[in-house]
Amino acid sequence: ESVNYGETWRFPWSHYRDIFILAKINNIPILGLNSEGGLKQRDQFAVDKISEHLDKNPDSAILTLFGELHVLPEHMPKLLPSQLHQKQLLTVVHQNSDEIYWKVDNFETEEYIVNFSPWEFSIQSSPPWIKYESLVYWYENLVDDPDFDIHEYIIQTGLKTLSDNINDQFAQMTKEILTLLNWSDFSDEQIENFNLYDQTHFRFLYREVADLGPAKISKFYSYLLLSNQQFKLPRSNKFFCPDYSINRLNFLIGLFIVHLIFEEKEIDFHKEVQNGNISTRFTLFSLEAFFGHLTAKIINPHKKCDLYQDLIEKLEKNWTPSIDKENIESALKLIDGNPVQEIMAGSRLKKQFEVAQIVGHFFAELIFHKLSRGKMELSKLKEIIENLLESKASDFTITPIREYCILDTNYKDTKKRFF
Repeated sequence: ESVNYGETWRFPWSHYRDIFILAKINNIPILGLNSEGGLKQRDQFAVDKISEHLDKNPDSAILTLFGELHVLPEHMPKLLPSQLHQKQLLTVVHQNSDEIYWKVDNFETEEYIVNFSPWEFSIQSSPPWIKYESLVYWYENLVDDPDFDIHEYIIQTGLKTLSDNINDQFAQMTKEILTLLNWSDFSDEQIENFNLYDQTHFRFLYREVADLGPAKISKFYSYLLLSNQQFKLPRSNKFFCPDYSINRLNFLIGLFIVHLIFEEKEIDFHKEVQNGNISTRFTLFSLEAFFGHLTAKIINPHKKCDLYQDLIEKLEKNWTPSIDKENIESALKLIDGNPVQEIMAGSRLKKQFEVAQIVGHFFAELIFHKLSRGKMELSKLKEIIENLLESKASDFTITPIREYCILDTNYKDTKKRFF
């Protein structure tokens, strides 16, 4: 409020909030560098503020967060050295350069850091369309309304999307993903048979969930709704997505696709959730998470999830809540091949769902890396899933997916990249 943030910047405060919280917790001072005027005047103002701080605190390190145009070599990096003490070093880190993304042939998902010089780098942590989602949203909403408060709008509506017609976008992207996965078994009518609901429909959905019955089912779907999970309402074509960011939207597309597959195989997902055996239920939950994460990875290859060593590390951290540690321990045992019936016996739906999220995401990550390296054909993925679901009368098991995922992989050594 004191800097009139809503009027002077207008990007969602949530994009910056964690930086301020981190600084507050660690007692790190924050310097305001934004100012009015042209590019040259604004760069000079920022350089003067940085130099003034370093004169008073010569041993300190400064992390400067500024727009990409300001940190091009001919701007701030050119002005700063003349005002810095000789012992002070300057490092420039760009983020998600479009030029690099389109110029590098066969861009490998591991090669996130590009060196321009010993002091200048670029971190390539997402494809360009992820970066521009925020920019386009900001532009579309602000260009005709100088008084528009983007943060309040998001809070009030829950909307965050590139398109005015999210349903058309969702259907078109679903068709594209199905084509890519070589899963062309569904008609346009099937693909277009859905209804999307977001936070603006929260009260309506809460009433729908409350009427589901029996109590354990109503309680479970209430938990999904209240914790901002993406899910399909039982025996309906209604899907809930808290907000329509690129990652969430594409996760939901994966969720939609796997339920199309369930229907094709005549699997009553919600009957299995309510009355099925624990192995079948857990496998179906895992397939939801698997397809959701895989679809999101296809659109944004830099989307991450915890891998084996990350999960081990969380178990060793004091700050990890005990309930999360219990879920991680169960997930690791299942990833290692222990039977679902043994590990999840007596657990509630909430725990089964949360553990399945960890397991499903983990296997999707391994499968994506096999696909991206040409070590697996999409037809093989389809064959594995269809064979797994073929025998509707028997217990489903995640074993076929697990066995193929860990084949020729040191899965216990896997760890997500920082960028």
